[in-house]
Amino acid sequence: MSFKRLVLECQQAMIPWCVDPKQWHGAVVDSHDMCVSIMPRLAAALNKTHHVSKSERFWHILIGPWLVQFVGVVIDRSNLLRQRPRTYGSFDGVVQSRIVPRTVYESIKIVETEEFGDQILQDIEQLLTHGRVDWLSLPTETKRDHLVFHTEVDFIGPQRLLRNCFNIFNRLTTPKNATIVSNSSIPYKLHKELRDSVPSLHSIVPVQDPASHYDLEPNLDARNNLTIGASDRGADLEHIIDKMIPFYLPICFLEGFERLAKISRKYPKSPKAILVGTEIYGRYESFCYWLANAAEDGTVVTSMQHGGTPGNEMASEFVFPEILAFDKFYSWGWRWPKYGLEIEKITPMPTMFLFGKSRDSAKVGVGILFVTTGIHNFVRRLCGSEGRPYSNGVYMALQKRFYESLSENDKVSLVVRLYPGDYGHNYKQNWQSFAPDLKFDSPNKQFDASLAECALYVTDHLSTTWLEALSKRKPTVIYLDFEQYDFTPETALWMDRLKRIGVVHRSPESAAHHINCLQNDFATWWWSEETQAELTAFLDVFAYQPEESIQLWAHELNSLVK
Repeated sequence: MSFKRLVLECQQAMIPWCVDPKQWHGAVVDSHDMCVSIMPRLAAALNKTHHVSKSERFWHILIGPWLVQFVGVVIDRSNLLRQRPRTYGSFDGVVQSRIVPRTVYESIKIVETEEFGDQILQDIEQLLTHGRVDWLSLPTETKRDHLVFHTEVDFIGPQRLLRNCFNIFNRLTTPKNATIVSNSSIPYKLHKELRDSVPSLHSIVPVQDPASHYDLEPNLDARNNLTIGASDRGADLEHIIDKMIPFYLPICFLEGFERLAKISRKYPKSPKAILVGTEIYGRYESFCYWLANAAEDGTVVTSMQHGGTPGNEMASEFVFPEILAFDKFYSWGWRWPKYGLEIEKITPMPTMFLFGKSRDSAKVGVGILFVTTGIHNFVRRLCGSEGRPYSNGVYMALQKRFYESLSENDKVSLVVRLYPGDYGHNYKQNWQSFAPDLKFDSPNKQFDASLAECALYVTDHLSTTWLEALSKRKPTVIYLDFEQYDFTPETALWMDRLKRIGVVHRSPESAAHHINCLQNDFATWWWSEETQAELTAFLDVFAYQPEESIQLWAHELNSLVK
């Protein structure tokens, strides 16, 4: 009886949670609703515990990224337990010690381990069966050395001396009317160009918090007294999550809260406006504390799209932590409502991630580059549909169908670029099982270089690389398992438009047939007036990048301080 075995047996039994994408789509909606419902109660409980009177928005910015991940994990494990095969045993008595994560990053990573997986399952089962858990009956496990992870972990983070010095200098020199821009929202190399037109702009380089900053013993008695409050939905899943939160909340937010506040003092005093990117997720707890505190002081806090998928599906896990607590969210060009998100929150702006990158990729190259992704073998959060772990078998089967549908000449010219994370799926061996002579792209080679050298880019998922390839006008073919997605009506219309010009396909056979028919003459199809007109219209919505991008951003950043 173990978490790993439960996942395997549920997949083999083809329980609805593992095979029905619609259950996943509904769960993403439930996750959003639960986070919105829980947040006010959690904020009130933490204010009481810490003897402070912070706003709900403060706690939302600080804890929202952890909460959405934790709620998603509990929803997944609950579905596995409730739908498991009848022959599967109980988890009672399996766990001998309790693990409490120190940081958000650690809480995401230890979900991979057997010990933490069993702990969550045992707690959920006891709450489902008995309505309670004796939280104080087990000793706390503080060491991590014995845990086996499926991916690389780094609880220390990169060298921080230079970044700390940079931020301390900023603290001494940044005025109150500044607009602070992080290097993950707009690349640092563009800050100087912007600063010529935005006098208030100041750069910031957030520092990752190592888990060792919060090496404190969990106070289980204090956690036992931290009451989130019963939801008004009775003894349902949200009620179970209420009871679990006090014993799963990372130490940095409870026992380490004062230390967290102290560490955050290396950042400047609350400026006029702040623009952030990926920092709101794990590893930047002290930065998020500073950000949340600035919002309390009246700073305009804004966030930005940082990947190629946020506009695609109706319900997305990013809405709760990345948008709801912020004054503005800058998309890469799209603007339409999504579940739980009003359109007024979204401001389309040029994507600075792609701006200024060379279009050498549009030059005629050689061969076909097939870019794949990697899918986790367990749920770490309820993410986009293409990341659903239980779809991995279907995902690899579609790759085989694509390869076998290619002409012999195209098989010879195919080069597969594997995702860096294998997650125990043996992707390379799977390809070699039906294509022993297949060529693989070097894992040490930059994607931009590989893209520039190929004649055709092919992919089977919608991550940022598809927008990079299309933005550089590299001939592109995409096939998707449409049943996995819950596209917004607007995205579905754009998929149909790309399908009509041969870019998007609903099956691997259709994509392979299109490539075979081109007979290596990709240019005639790609550079036709019809294809380029559709691509230009598409990119204006999904990867907006006009020549005046710098001027548009300068105007927007200046408006934030007025």
